[in-house]
Amino acid sequence: MATTITRTDQFITITGIDADVLPGTLSRGSDQSLKIKRIEFVAGNANDKIVIKQGTDTGATICQLGSSQASEPDRIDFGDGCRCKPYIDLSDCTLNNNHKLNIELA
Repeated sequence: MATTITRTDQFITITGIDADVLPGTLSRGSDQSLKIKRIEFVAGNANDKIVIKQGTDTGATICQLGSSQASEPDRIDFGDGCRCKPYIDLSDCTLNNNHKLNIELA
């Protein structure tokens, strides 16, 4: 498994997370922030979970998503958008093969 990040103008998709994902790897701006409309996590296996924090491994939790069923999505909506610096600390997550994180930008 290797972390793969695919970005379009409106979406960021991350699969195969096998290491921390830092804000600078997701953003295009110098302040490393994104305006996020929605985050959706699709579990690869039952009980997979992902924790997304603000900026660093000690930052406030933006969201924790997961599912008791494989391939079942869990999502959080931020309305018109929330400006944040998403950081994924792998040690806080339970991830198996075939998971996917979709970030919709505002």
